[in-house]
Parts: sequence; structure tokens; C-alpha cells
Amino acid sequence: MKIDRLNHIRKELAEPPNEIANKLTVQLISLLFEQAYYMFRVTPSVEEGIFIEMDIPKGKVFIEIYNTEDIAMCFRDSITKKVIPYPINYIKEIIHILEILY
Repeated sequence: MKIDRLNHIRKELAEPPNEIANKLTVQLISLLFEQAYYMFRVTPSVEEGIFIEMDIPKGKVFIEIYNTEDIAMCFRDSITKKVIPYPINYIKEIIHILEILY
């Protein structure tokens, strides 16, 4: 019952992830597992898509996969707390950036 109520509230705030966001997320998660990168959290986004959070040795990585097929990524340094956005044009760029950040 509580989950139904939360889902109802969430639907009023943003559209749930669509087939595009789901497909891209499955592709990304497959690539991440192949490279031994693991997610800390995967959840529907309040910005209409799917949100992925990862803990890495130098900080946190946040990835948004939107229903529109757009992808956004940023890194928060654990020491300086500085947030660095990364432009993403396709999923494999995320793996390349993670290799640099590790």
C-alpha cells in the first residue's frame, strides 16, 4: 500500500522511465558489469528517466538516462566536493570516462 502511494506521487512529479530509457540502461549496466564497475543505486529519475549512482575510489559518479535518449553524467570528487559534468553522446563514452576517473 505504501509503495502504491509513493508510485502515485512519483507519477505526478515525472513520467516513469520509458522503453528508450530502459533499453539504454540495460545496455549500460551490461557494459559496466563487463568492465567490473558496479552500481550503488539504480532508480527511476525525477527528471523522467533512470538515475544511476556509483561509488568509485575518488568520489561518486551520477548518470541520468532520460526518456528522450539523452544521457548526462557528472563526477563529485570526494576530497574537494567539486562536481564535474561530462558531456555524453553515447554509452561507451561512460566506460572511457570511468577508466580515467579510476
